[in-house]
Amino acid sequence: QGCELWRLLWIPPCVPYYRLGGVFGHAVLSKYTKRLIFSNWRVVPKAIAGLTSYAAERQMFLSLDKNAKNTPEARERRARLLEFSRSQGRLTGMPVLGLIYPCSWFAKEFDPLWLGDVPERSDQPDCESLLERIRQDIDVALGSLIEGRADSGPADADWYWAAGILLDAEHDPRIVEAWFEEEELAYWWRGEHVPGRDGTEDSAWADHVERAREIVANPSRLGRPPSDLSRVLAEMALGGPATLALRALSRVCNGDAATSDDAVRFAAANIGWAIRTLYNLPEVTAMIRGLNAEEPYWRRTLEYSIHGCLQAVLDEYVHLLHESRSLAGRDVAGKADDLAAAITEAVTLRVSQPRVDDIRTDADAKIDVAPRIMRARFALRFGDDQSEEESTRRRKEHVRAAFNSPFWPFVLATTSIGQEGLDFHQYCHAVVHWNLPGNPVDLEQREGRVHRYKGHAVRKNVAARHQDAFAQGMSDDPWQMMFDAALTEPGRTNELVPYWLYPVPDGAMIERHLPLLPLSRDHQLLPPLKHALAVYRMVFGQPRQDDLLDYLSQHLSVTELSQKMLDLRIDLSPLDGGLQPETDLTAGIPID
Repeated sequence: QGCELWRLLWIPPCVPYYRLGGVFGHAVLSKYTKRLIFSNWRVVPKAIAGLTSYAAERQMFLSLDKNAKNTPEARERRARLLEFSRSQGRLTGMPVLGLIYPCSWFAKEFDPLWLGDVPERSDQPDCESLLERIRQDIDVALGSLIEGRADSGPADADWYWAAGILLDAEHDPRIVEAWFEEEELAYWWRGEHVPGRDGTEDSAWADHVERAREIVANPSRLGRPPSDLSRVLAEMALGGPATLALRALSRVCNGDAATSDDAVRFAAANIGWAIRTLYNLPEVTAMIRGLNAEEPYWRRTLEYSIHGCLQAVLDEYVHLLHESRSLAGRDVAGKADDLAAAITEAVTLRVSQPRVDDIRTDADAKIDVAPRIMRARFALRFGDDQSEEESTRRRKEHVRAAFNSPFWPFVLATTSIGQEGLDFHQYCHAVVHWNLPGNPVDLEQREGRVHRYKGHAVRKNVAARHQDAFAQGMSDDPWQMMFDAALTEPGRTNELVPYWLYPVPDGAMIERHLPLLPLSRDHQLLPPLKHALAVYRMVFGQPRQDDLLDYLSQHLSVTELSQKMLDLRIDLSPLDGGLQPETDLTAGIPID
């Protein structure tokens, strides 16, 4: 539909705090949800994952370079632009350090949840007007830091990363002192959650940390501030990954007080590091530079984060993780670390490499079969490997966690193994039946994977009706405020609404997609399957379901079934007001 999903690194938030910009501003995207695809054929998930991901990556590279080649040599030449390295004796990644420093003052003073005046979506400001408001305040705050500095000579780019730390030190010296007094700062700043190359092998990361220590201990070493310093710092406040993570964690970790908590700040830094690795992927670098090729690249990542309101994305995701991981009773440090581990796991999911056979024929009709390795990340397969090895089981859990996040994969393809007892609802309310199952039980199980507690469709509808709940300020968590408002609506009789069901006019709903070919077996199977599904829902929970289902299917039409379902339905929803001990609820009469 022209929205170019391959340009998105995350699902747009259900409640953006300001008008989305760039590629996120496409009107269609507000209704988009991930796709869960079921097939009876084991080859389908692998084919969908490989071909769909290849198509996405191809578009990403070609958006920057129309002559891009998919060869091992070309892949080796693609540099990572957010590295901490050394060139000719000089540290080259210092500005990137600003992306992964969780600035407490920025987090508290420039929260877009309150700056954006959310109540009416049509009245929301755009990101440029917000940036200007923030820039003006930062200009004032910088006054004492840059007073007396030289106004001639070359601009010192170290200000871009150092200013946020120095502003923290000016407003709360204790937190900066505690941060840089940590003996193993390089380790804890990076965190233990990011594996592999991005977790342990940045060649000069420790040197960058030591350079930061030196500047913070002696700020007089800084030269002339750049003319655009306040604008860049405003972008850091609204789009810096670690600062956004600090705000998101504070929603569920004791509010503003958490922004000064060492454990929460290190957890936020770990999440910032993970998002940095996402921006460092070659295909992501190509896509973002294809949107705006101006240098430096780290500024383009800030721009992308702001356009996609990454703050609202992380707030929504943290709210879901906080409940799904049962963190309500945990201490702040344990809670923050658990959330950092979960988010890092989803963001840094490694690329799948399905193997395929490239079959070609020559002029003499001889067949040549060459094994190839594809890359799958935009779309993934789930659970078609029956191995019981620990690594395989862990991979399945990683894939499921990533699909239940706002980040890639956007498409998950699976066989029947994905339809039993697993939840895929947090960012998906669309099920695609590549081919139909043979019975209504399997159809119901498939679609039940995305019809769950606080599912994506439910959140969209709650947000559409109750985003003005922010103004009440009864909680640090905006999503808690919205669901509390929905829960206290007049006429509510039980808690199925709003947590499991929350229909609104023209709102989101569970989508069923059937790519049926004319005259195909599935095209013929669909009408009787829908009829059987209606009967199955009627007899669900009854003994000898098969016999009853067969009898009703033979003796009642679809219209008659619908009426019988209304006549014979038993309402099992909880009673409003709680149970009364003196009443026999089974018989409905008082007990003597």
